[in-house]
Amino acid sequence: MKCSYLLFNKEHVKEILLDVNMHSSAGNMHFTRSCMDLLVILARFSPLLLGGSGEELINFLKDDNEIIKEGALHVLAKAGGTIREQLAESSSAIDLILERLCLEGSRRQAKYAVHALATITKDDGLKSLSVLYKRLVDMLEEKRHLPAVLQSLGCIAQAAMPVFETREKEIEKFIKNKILECSSKSEDNTKACWDDRSELCLLKIYGIKTLVNSYLPVKDVQLRHGIDSHLEILRNILIFGEISKDIESSSVDKAHLRLASAKAVLRLSKHWDHKISVDLLHLTLRTPEIAFPQARKLFLSKVHQYIKDRVLDPKYACAFLFNMTGSKPLDFEEEKQNLADIIQMLQQAKTRHVSVQSDANPLAVYPEYILPYLVHALAHQSCPNVDECKDIKAFEPIYRQLYLILSMLVHKDEGVKLEAGINKEKENEKEKEKEKEKEKDNDKETNSLIVSIFQSIKCSEDVVDRDKSKNSHAISELGLSIIKRLAPKEDDLKTLPSSAFFASTAVQNI
Repeated sequence: MKCSYLLFNKEHVKEILLDVNMHSSAGNMHFTRSCMDLLVILARFSPLLLGGSGEELINFLKDDNEIIKEGALHVLAKAGGTIREQLAESSSAIDLILERLCLEGSRRQAKYAVHALATITKDDGLKSLSVLYKRLVDMLEEKRHLPAVLQSLGCIAQAAMPVFETREKEIEKFIKNKILECSSKSEDNTKACWDDRSELCLLKIYGIKTLVNSYLPVKDVQLRHGIDSHLEILRNILIFGEISKDIESSSVDKAHLRLASAKAVLRLSKHWDHKISVDLLHLTLRTPEIAFPQARKLFLSKVHQYIKDRVLDPKYACAFLFNMTGSKPLDFEEEKQNLADIIQMLQQAKTRHVSVQSDANPLAVYPEYILPYLVHALAHQSCPNVDECKDIKAFEPIYRQLYLILSMLVHKDEGVKLEAGINKEKENEKEKEKEKEKEKDNDKETNSLIVSIFQSIKCSEDVVDRDKSKNSHAISELGLSIIKRLAPKEDDLKTLPSSAFFASTAVQNI
């Protein structure tokens, strides 16, 4: 969103600043928020327009209205570097105001205040953040304003890692020993409500976020060491709902902590996917099985958002296929559509040869790439032992899961709105025929890839647990029977050499 300064200039910004005061005085918070949101957009895309607005922004920081204060912080976090000198001329106390908000403000205020400090100083905030950092770490033991303090510490880790590393061990020890290892009285009952999480649970979630942020610095993320111990914490929480099975808490708190840990894995996977074990991946994919439907909805919406934003490996889309019966009909249709969106995005990326994630596996542009991960997860987490189980009905959930994803991949699910080219109107019959031929070739390629993947899995051995190989083979056989139903023409199921190579490579990558 960049426009000509002839259309939008500093005069317009001045009018918006005046409108903020006017609407605030009139008690119209809706228009006040809209004005602040507009200033944030301008700060992000055209920060030069904020030139000359330093004094007004500093006054906004002193305002009692939280909407105005938070908006001003967000503006400074985005445009502070551009208007740095003007801010220094307007007030020498701005550093002190920002530091106070880092220590005592809301979590969102603290987040923006840290990044504002980093942008308005010439040394990227190293000096100011060093002074603030010492105060923050000292405040941990006092346990004052912990939500804001933990937020500020995590943001300092992202913005100024050299500063954070000076006392990193103290912070990790405090979060683990004084927060995560604390028990709370368990008051489980059948009427437990999702919103009934405890204050201690909320504090644990903030602690998890701080630890996660410490491994997502803005610069030189791969130079960080020691993430394995943090991933182990997330693994334990996904298993027990707490850092260990000895910690007591309610089922609601455990559900919230599992969700927080699963979302943490999603965030970390952007840079640390190579460190995430198969076990941790499977635990994350099973997050939709949490007893509270709100957890499923929140987690799957994150997966959808991150994959669409190209910051998450598409293999995490497997999560949509776990506990499908745990959703209400309307929610299930929405989740089904979101999965279809992901598949469509991958299909378009494959056509355009666009990567769906920076530094990603080149095979990830293929929507069929999801299948080996799904089969592996089902074999380890959901499949009955094929040697012992003789009840065919026990495999019905797996059949439903496979049928849903395969029907989407081969465009046979009429209940999903896939914007395929065959459904678009063309101007003349020749273009229609070309499009139909192209779609036919694409369908043949898709069917060939799917068959090749299942056949490759049947010929492979599970490197994680050899005893699970038979499960994977049985699931693949089930998949082959489904694809034969969806694509009954024999020519559509012929395996192409390129498909066989893709399939063997995809299976080996697990």
